[in-house]
Amino acid sequence: MGLASFNRARRLAAIKAKEENQKSCEENIEKMKVKDLKEKCKELGLTEFENLKKEELIELLKATE
Repeated sequence: MGLASFNRARRLAAIKAKEENQKSCEENIEKMKVKDLKEKCKELGLTEFENLKKEELIELLKATE
């Protein structure tokens, strides 16, 4: 295997790992309680999320990742 092939394989593996990690995070967010979602929003420095419903909080968090 040449250097170019090796580097391409590493990049593809990194992309795949990132996608799997993002999917795992999305699944975890959807299982969280509203209280925990709001806490996560606060940790990320988001504002005006106090009156949002669970689905809206999830969308907000997904949009910020």
